[in-house]
Amino acid sequence: MSQFDELLWKNEMETNKMVSRAMRIVLYFCFTAEILNLIHVFDVGHNVIIKMNVLLIIPLLLPTILVDIFKLKKVWIKYLILTCAVISTGICYALLTFQTVLMFLIPTILASMYFRKKQLIVVIVESVCNILIAHLFSFYFLMQPWIEPFTGLENIMLYGALPRVLQYLCCGSLFYILCNRTSGLMLQYHKSIKDKEIFELEKSIALQKIKYDEREQVSRDIHNSVGHTIMAAIMSLDAAEAVYNVDSKKAIEKIKFANIRMRESLEDIRKAVRGINTIVNEQTIEDMMKLIKVNIDKLEADFNIKIRIRINYYKEELKKQNICNERIDFLIGALQELVTNSIKHGNATAIIVIINLDMSNINIIVQDNGTGIENMRNYEELLDSGFGIKKIRNYLISIGGILKIENQEGMLVTLKIPKRAGDKNE
Repeated sequence: MSQFDELLWKNEMETNKMVSRAMRIVLYFCFTAEILNLIHVFDVGHNVIIKMNVLLIIPLLLPTILVDIFKLKKVWIKYLILTCAVISTGICYALLTFQTVLMFLIPTILASMYFRKKQLIVVIVESVCNILIAHLFSFYFLMQPWIEPFTGLENIMLYGALPRVLQYLCCGSLFYILCNRTSGLMLQYHKSIKDKEIFELEKSIALQKIKYDEREQVSRDIHNSVGHTIMAAIMSLDAAEAVYNVDSKKAIEKIKFANIRMRESLEDIRKAVRGINTIVNEQTIEDMMKLIKVNIDKLEADFNIKIRIRINYYKEELKKQNICNERIDFLIGALQELVTNSIKHGNATAIIVIINLDMSNINIIVQDNGTGIENMRNYEELLDSGFGIKKIRNYLISIGGILKIENQEGMLVTLKIPKRAGDKNE
């Protein structure tokens, strides 16, 4: 689940609670209206309002029972809640007719709070059907015939239901546009935040790379300068040994010169070590996982495909361990390559990435639902193809890692990456 989907899911859970609370408040108002009707503030038939309140108890209290009491968090809950709101408006209209026309907008307003077009479309369709059914019921079970201005089923449907459907669709269209625009703004805002996060992480990686390159440059400079001075000192000592028996003063000068050069070399090494120790070429595993998740989200958006990622730590302390930027660059590049291969060459529509971290290794499993490698003659053909797998395999071999590819309802790729330098060439 991407960060944006998580944001919408969190909003959905909060909206379920808010809508269930709103429907309880509506029920309280209905009971209050019954009391006011008893003291003749309203002029509604007493049996009508009692029947209305009895019929409203279940649809208005069911969301509270499911969300607040049983605390259900299923996907279908929101549809049931909104359907209860639609049914409630239909009950009110069927009993009170045109006095409650505006109530048809209440489910639409509640649905727009989810910021999802699908829920809003469902409620609009349900509400149109609700208006038609409510008018039909009002014809057969009209409790207050002096209120309804139309008589006869045809007149009620033609002059009562049809205009109200058109009025409702006009308002529903405005709510749909508003919901669509709000959802788009939320998505744009989320993308801007994610792009900023990617920029900051990539900036951090780039800075670490620059420092790494600087360290390599410093190391080469040290090798050249220290090597030169040491070689000069060795040559001076050799010369001192050669002339010691002939010219002891000159030999002592050569030894002093060698001593000076050796001290210079020692000072150069000390300065270099102090400088190198201030350069950090590592990041924590937790920061690496953040960067991997951000890149996975970016791949999801670029290819419009569902990628599920699961990260398991053998111990929580592993999050704070450091890992070199070279490993980080390889992991991100390898995941990008494998995901791209699954989509472009394996025709995958869903991918699962599992990352298991133990004390010594990072173990990655990439499983897709594509065609796998069944159409390739053998495993070596895959490794030698232009998919970039060969590059991944060669790097893993160089650091003592493992690459395994097999068919298992799609392509299953397993990587084992040592977190630290091993005995191999690195």
